[in-house]
Amino acid sequence: MDSTAAAKSYQSEEEFAAELGVQVSTLRRWHTLRTGPPRTKLGRKIVYDRELTAGWIKLNAVMVTRKARR
Repeated sequence: MDSTAAAKSYQSEEEFAAELGVQVSTLRRWHTLRTGPPRTKLGRKIVYDRELTAGWIKLNAVMVTRKARR
């Protein structure tokens, strides 16, 4: 795998937060609570593996249903 392919398989905290529609602070809180997606530190930079985060999203998906009217 060349460096461009490796770079494309990771995304920054900001990119991943935007994809989920949450703040970066939310990702950090999830990490502290050990409920968030797996992440990797490259030096001081935190990155998320696209393949792993896709799996995490699928595992944590919640179906929204409407309450029945009575």
